[in-house]
Amino acid sequence: MVVDREPGRRLRYARIATEKTAGTVEVVLREAEGGSEVTVTYQLTALNETAAAELAGFEAHYPEFIRSWEEAIAAAI
Repeated sequence: MVVDREPGRRLRYARIATEKTAGTVEVVLREAEGGSEVTVTYQLTALNETAAAELAGFEAHYPEFIRSWEEAIAAAI
């Protein structure tokens, strides 16, 4: 569900992973030299202890996760 947005600049949406996490994801797009810069921010809450451990792992490996998105997007364009 879209929480709020600025067309062409920013989007924030709510997400729920059943029995795992709930929260929001914000994607902000900025003009940059030679292209665009994107910032993605997750604000998630674990809904149980197992999910808390998974969320901690997601946080620990977030730089690699977001870099994989960057590489996939660059390869597609």
